[in-house]
Amino acid sequence: MPRGHTSRIFHEPCPDGRQRDIFPLPALRNVGAVQGFVCRAAKKRIHRRQQVTSRVNQAIRSLNSLFFGGDGTGELVVDSLQSLPLSQRLCIRDLIKKVRAFGSCPTGASNSEALKALRVAGNGYEEPQAGVGAVVGMKLDQLSLPSSSVAGVVLEDALDGPLQKLVVDFEDWMLQDASTWSQICEDAYKIKPYNDPSLQSKQEYISFLKLLRERGILGFSNSCRGRVGTFCVSKKSKIINGIETPRQRLILDCRQVNMAFREPPRCELGSLAAMCNLEIPEGETMFVGGADIQDCFYAAQISQELANYFCLSHDLHVHEAAEIWGSDFPLNGYSGMVSPCITVLPLGFSWSFYIIQKLHEQSALRSLQSDRNGLILEGYPPPQLEKNTACAMPYCDNLHSISLSREACDSGLEAMKSDLSGMGFFA
Repeated sequence: MPRGHTSRIFHEPCPDGRQRDIFPLPALRNVGAVQGFVCRAAKKRIHRRQQVTSRVNQAIRSLNSLFFGGDGTGELVVDSLQSLPLSQRLCIRDLIKKVRAFGSCPTGASNSEALKALRVAGNGYEEPQAGVGAVVGMKLDQLSLPSSSVAGVVLEDALDGPLQKLVVDFEDWMLQDASTWSQICEDAYKIKPYNDPSLQSKQEYISFLKLLRERGILGFSNSCRGRVGTFCVSKKSKIINGIETPRQRLILDCRQVNMAFREPPRCELGSLAAMCNLEIPEGETMFVGGADIQDCFYAAQISQELANYFCLSHDLHVHEAAEIWGSDFPLNGYSGMVSPCITVLPLGFSWSFYIIQKLHEQSALRSLQSDRNGLILEGYPPPQLEKNTACAMPYCDNLHSISLSREACDSGLEAMKSDLSGMGFFA
């Protein structure tokens, strides 16, 4: 239709003074100060309404700012929502509902404390309920760590072929190129590893290090090359002696260190999607056996050179280190500071999952005397199920043996568990 053409049906759009867009959202007029004498209950009710309106207006200004990339087009104030278009009414009513659901602000709240509150999953400011995987305050008696009897797997000895070379010569294969270091340093400087607030106390920090040392995952370094933070997330509770016991998983904030390393290759994993591609011959039954590698990441010991990249936040004086390591501390004549470091594959290191997955694959192939065609991996053609052999579906620390024969399935699972045990894992 050419421009300028008009008819009773078609015409060019023209302004008619109506508000058709959601933005800019108008602010709500706040109730002024209480006039005259009112009872205490009415005064509290008016004060609560003022607080809700004030916080809704803050949210409206933030949304307008995000939409316009600045302060917007000026603030329009309305006394009632009834005069607004339906889209704006629904939006502002939803904001009011959310603000009321959060309840009143905690005493002494500040912007920095609000950021900390965002780290904890909850339904508002009052009585936050941390879900599985949510960041929680560290409690040493709830940390899920290996027992002191956990086996030690020397990672460099457990791996085969090119993967072993990659880990042994990690500075050549895993670290970033020297040409990118200047940019990395500039960006990494802006990242401050997060530590659980309780570790700011020297007494709590020493107690934490003693626990890590007791569980066999702490070492020391006098050549620190990277810093990591330490915090906890919640795990599923466990029934111990008939009592539900809460547990926490220790996580390392390795963001700075990860920037110094290249991105690991994409992991090829077993999955339910890959299982769906398997074909079961008519009249046959598929058998599946499974097990877990106990304390998988904690059992995989890394070299001292690699551990230098995973030093914890605060260094120790020699006498403090001697208190933690006791008679095993060999640097009694050393006068400098000592950096405690993690000596196993850290949960948070970008390469940890890839290395464990590949180690698991190598173990499965060795155990079943098969090639990669016998593995069930997402994105690969499914293997052909048989009665006299078993297939493996490796997924990190989870073992799966699959066959058309119960005996072959059990035999394959036991072979994989035996191979892992020979390396030093418990399966």
